[in-house]
Amino acid sequence: MNDAILTALFECPQLSWERAELPLMVPIRTSAATYESREVLALRLRAIVAGVPVEGFGECSPLPGWSTETISEVELALRGLARNLPAQKGLCLAPEHLNAALGNLASMPTLRFGLELAMLDALARQKSVPLAKLFADEAPIDLTYGVRLQSTHALDPPAITAGRVRVSIGESTRAAKLKVGLDPLETDVERIRLVREKCPNAAIRLDANRAFSMEQALTFAEAVAPFNIDFLEEPVACESVEEFAELSQKSAVPIAADESCSPPSFARELIAARAVRALVLKPMSLGGLLPTLTLIKLAENAGLRIVISNLIESAIGRRAAAHLVAGNPQLIALDGSHGLITGNWLKQDLAPERDKNLGGTLRLDDAPGLGFVPTPFAPGWEAT
Repeated sequence: MNDAILTALFECPQLSWERAELPLMVPIRTSAATYESREVLALRLRAIVAGVPVEGFGECSPLPGWSTETISEVELALRGLARNLPAQKGLCLAPEHLNAALGNLASMPTLRFGLELAMLDALARQKSVPLAKLFADEAPIDLTYGVRLQSTHALDPPAITAGRVRVSIGESTRAAKLKVGLDPLETDVERIRLVREKCPNAAIRLDANRAFSMEQALTFAEAVAPFNIDFLEEPVACESVEEFAELSQKSAVPIAADESCSPPSFARELIAARAVRALVLKPMSLGGLLPTLTLIKLAENAGLRIVISNLIESAIGRRAAAHLVAGNPQLIALDGSHGLITGNWLKQDLAPERDKNLGGTLRLDDAPGLGFVPTPFAPGWEAT
């Protein structure tokens, strides 16, 4: 990324936002919570950069059961920030500058993500390039192929899950992520066996959302190892890097960190110790795309894999994460499928068009910025 991106000064910044509830197609059941809808905050930033008015969009959407802040707390913080921003000399994306401008609010990762994204989006629109191009700089990018998608499935009866994975994955080598840990071991194993039977080439990923004790996790890993598991995400609520390292050493299947990747400081410790084989990074919970990119590069150097995922966000956050992947095709750590298919779970979204994800990839528009104006801010939206 060009350093000029980090130092561009946003003068006279003004924030506005819209709160929206996006109903899900069907309730999503995990070991952490059951979700029937997704409440999100769409953010708009207007400012002056190099004497030119700019506009960009972001999203602040904490997920109940996952995020430490609530959406009401974020909205309250935005009100205070909107009042105080005009008094500041300006904003820029350099991490130390943005954190200083936010003060205590920098500890709210979803708020920081939304503001940082709005600034990045504004710069990309000003330059008339897709958001991914900011990360790629002069390197060529191909948005027409898009980002390879992982197929994610909630806790449904085994035969139903297997049928759905077959429809989604077929004979391909794409990843299928299955929630585990809420049903009895025998049910989870049967679900995995049927998926492997119907999708012999799929990379099967399992997500327990910390449902197990250490002993239960090792027993579970032993039971599912015959089905060629890609990795098992966050089976235990490990409290230290050493616990993760012990779990990885004893487990019959590779271990990945998910919830534990937030805060980023702990993710950096996991990477430095190579205590896991893969990390699932959600930019919304890490405070932005740029902090996420820092972790990706550390993992690249450590020879670890990265899956970019999201908190069931609207098209704003979801496609921003896809631009981060598309803008870094040279990074081996990003090879494989990513957890960005959740637009299919939403009855309504904040983009004028649904995600273009037929064929197992999320294709992105080469229009400036995110590629669309979020519907709450689109001309005439109030009238519809």
